[in-house]
Amino acid sequence: MDDDVTAWIRERSHPLAAPDPDASLDELAPLDELAPLDAIADGAAVVGLGEASRFAHEVFTARFRMLRYLVEHLGFRALALEEDWTKGQELDAHVRTGRGDPRRIIDANAWAVWRTEEFAAALRWIRQRNRAHPDDPVRIVGLDFARVQASAFEKVLDHLRRHAPDRFPEAEAHYADLRPEGEPAGNAARIAAHTDPGGLVDRAERVRDLVRDTGPVEEQEEAAWNARVIAGFHRWHAPGVAPDSALMADGIVRWHRRTGARIVYWGGTGHSAVRPGSEGGRLRDHLGRAYRSIGFTFDRGELLWPLAPASPELAEATLRDARPGPFLLDVRGEAPARVREWLDGPTRVRVIGPHYDADRDAEFSMEGDSLRTLFDAVVFLPQVTPVRRLGDRPVGPACVGSGSSMA
Repeated sequence: MDDDVTAWIRERSHPLAAPDPDASLDELAPLDELAPLDAIADGAAVVGLGEASRFAHEVFTARFRMLRYLVEHLGFRALALEEDWTKGQELDAHVRTGRGDPRRIIDANAWAVWRTEEFAAALRWIRQRNRAHPDDPVRIVGLDFARVQASAFEKVLDHLRRHAPDRFPEAEAHYADLRPEGEPAGNAARIAAHTDPGGLVDRAERVRDLVRDTGPVEEQEEAAWNARVIAGFHRWHAPGVAPDSALMADGIVRWHRRTGARIVYWGGTGHSAVRPGSEGGRLRDHLGRAYRSIGFTFDRGELLWPLAPASPELAEATLRDARPGPFLLDVRGEAPARVREWLDGPTRVRVIGPHYDADRDAEFSMEGDSLRTLFDAVVFLPQVTPVRRLGDRPVGPACVGSGSSMA
């Protein structure tokens, strides 16, 4: 550990209140300590809040507090989630109108990482906030394509029925063999086991072609997006077919350009960090410095398994040794020469998915060109505990691996 780096982190970082692992999201500390976000998010259209693991209560709590600050103080008006586009529409309808029970919505075919008490509480806050501001709502946008519901198919077909009836029969015939039935996992398995999965992809993309140049621009764009999500779903699950890897980032950019809203993006660090091929990298390509990346990481504790203290080769070990408590660190700007060497040199940071082995702790990570290439700021938490399962349904390795966005 370099003393210059330690001193710089200690002097530049902003301490955060230590989260109470037993507190609910309704009992959080005031948000005043997050005022440094004013500078970090200044001029940002999208702020990515990336989590080193999807199973940490304290990480979720810290990201939720930051979401609240960005909404209440900086005018952000959308939350983009790594969740099915069609499930996102259900969640959005709930937070806008109160339609449905949020716990039932997320317990019915949502990705398992969202089936937690923490996420239910976040939805409750967004709904309460929107009830008080009905003309200025916070919206929810689903980005993922590993699952898709029948509503996406119906929207495409309805658009063609109204605006291109001559194309409707062909689209209906293609979708008759593609339309999902039952659980999302079963539909994914059906594609993977099909004798011609590439043919299914071709049929989905043919319908996407049929939507082009049909109807009013906004309606056509909406139908085209649903058709792209359907094609992306089939691409993701078809063996040997390249996925539509730009779909999630394009979904964020599409929403920003369509609505003008500033967006908070909740993703895994492997996606939100700025690196080639990631959603964060694509967002930086699209938006330039109007995309900001904030990484949420930790040292020790327990997730689905006991967690070893961060290995010395991880950036988290340096953060831990510099300051014992939770903190927010802006890694941009000028720094002394020894600090620049640490900030700008190759780095490795935690990324822990549904599997982990404490004896191989350093392997559960990702490499980057540098810490401040990956992130504009970092939130460090010294200790974490597991997220709270929703009702009696566990959040564990057996039920989290079906998403396209695990990392």
